[in-house]
Amino acid sequence: MNNSRPPFNDPRVRRAIQHAVDKKALVEGVMLGYGTPIGSHRSPGESCYVDLSGYYPFDPAKARALLQEAGYGPGNPLRFTFTLAAPYPYERRLGEAIAAQLAQIGVQARLEVVEWATWLSRVFRGADYQMTIIGHSEPNDIGIYANPNYYFRYDSPRFRELYTQYLRTPDPRKACDLMKEMQKLLAQDAVNLWVMNAPYLAAMRKEVMGWWPNQPTPSLNVTRVYLAR
Repeated sequence: MNNSRPPFNDPRVRRAIQHAVDKKALVEGVMLGYGTPIGSHRSPGESCYVDLSGYYPFDPAKARALLQEAGYGPGNPLRFTFTLAAPYPYERRLGEAIAAQLAQIGVQARLEVVEWATWLSRVFRGADYQMTIIGHSEPNDIGIYANPNYYFRYDSPRFRELYTQYLRTPDPRKACDLMKEMQKLLAQDAVNLWVMNAPYLAAMRKEVMGWWPNQPTPSLNVTRVYLAR
């Protein structure tokens, strides 16, 4: 969500979106059950992960109440453009399903499908959008939220302070505590709607051994893969 542009510059709207989306239903319906719901910008496979998937429970009534506080309702429904990148089919399907869930509480998300080059130039580089959906595959990249010019346009002095402390802390335990606090702050501020940790699925013959099961990026590391004899 573009935190600097209406309607998502209002935290009540961002929190309403969280409560309006049933992540478990998305994983079951769109991903055939493959995927792990998450609630902040860190994956379960990374160190110092905090499970915040239940921070905003699915609660359409709460979502409607928050929208009403923000000035939206039956006579003035929340409308926005939801930009989807054309090359990624599963993300497009998730975006369509999210828009359908939001429609259940009266939110009108107009779907806009754009080519990848357009997404990069307009959304990623120019932050010219309201809401989009994309996969973030870079490991340990929570520092992007310390950059107010990153395309989320999240501007939090408190987060920047925590991230600076994290980078400068030599004690691994204290650094881990700071990492957990950063995740909780992002969830509290409802910066984005984190849907899930995407599955990593590989189909191969049963005699293939040594495949890396938890890859941080969608690259294929086969340096230790071998055939059993």
